[in-house]
Amino acid sequence: MATYLCFIGEILRHQNDQESALRYMEDAKDLAHNASKAIQRHILQMLAYGRKKRLTMLSQKQQICSHFLVRE
Repeated sequence: MATYLCFIGEILRHQNDQESALRYMEDAKDLAHNASKAIQRHILQMLAYGRKKRLTMLSQKQQICSHFLVRE
């Protein structure tokens, strides 16, 4: 189940639905406590990548907003 949720999160991330993607990956992490160490590491890696992409996206939006605020 945890692997399936992580996979759905990855699909959502590719569709630029970062918030839903991270929710699915967080749920996968919470359910993975009985999974193998390899699956747990994979889920954590995907979650870390998703968080990094979200932070990058938020930073870019902030820079764009700052640019327009300075011009006015």
